[in-house]
Amino acid sequence: MDFGDGVARHPAQLYEVAALALIALWARRAMRSPALREGDVYRGFLTLYFVFRILLEWLKPNPVLVPGLSGIQIACLAGLFYSARDARRVFGWKESAA
Repeated sequence: MDFGDGVARHPAQLYEVAALALIALWARRAMRSPALREGDVYRGFLTLYFVFRILLEWLKPNPVLVPGLSGIQIACLAGLFYSARDARRVFGWKESAA
């Protein structure tokens, strides 16, 4: 895409619409799970959106704060670390027998 400034860019808006549609499908399915607590679908939405934004930001020409990471990516990583404690329950992951 070219916004008139001569810089070629990815159509990030279209990627975001597609990602949010997939997250909405996950959320619709997850709302039927009896194992989830109040707020778990929202926690799952945030977790999936954080992952998406980390990936999307590598396609954008953003200022880099830490080598290889922009400010948004750092914020999303912080959100992922915070939500990691609930991820097993929210996404229905089973503990592996090791």
